[in-house]
Amino acid sequence: MAITKEQFKAANARGAATVARGPIARAARYDSRRGLIVITLEGGCEFAFPVTLAEGLADAPRSKLTKIKISPNGLGLHWPLLDADLYVPDWQTRGVKPQFDQGEGLP
Repeated sequence: MAITKEQFKAANARGAATVARGPIARAARYDSRRGLIVITLEGGCEFAFPVTLAEGLADAPRSKLTKIKISPNGLGLHWPLLDADLYVPDWQTRGVKPQFDQGEGLP
């Protein structure tokens, strides 16, 4: 099924609106001393969560938690050594236990 120009424009508009709403990740790291994933958002705010709360990360070895990639639009985090992804805006809507997609790729 081919995508029409109108569908393409609508998808781009939805994507732009999502980025405008945020939150947008600018940096992410694993704090091994405290067992936290720390995400720095656009504007400088940070939030952190224990890896034990994160499906897909909870049982991962420390060495595989340190490599985190941020999607180009800042909406997703990816752990390539675990093939796990996190959609950053889900933290606002889902609370402290976000859903992780494994093997599906970033938005």
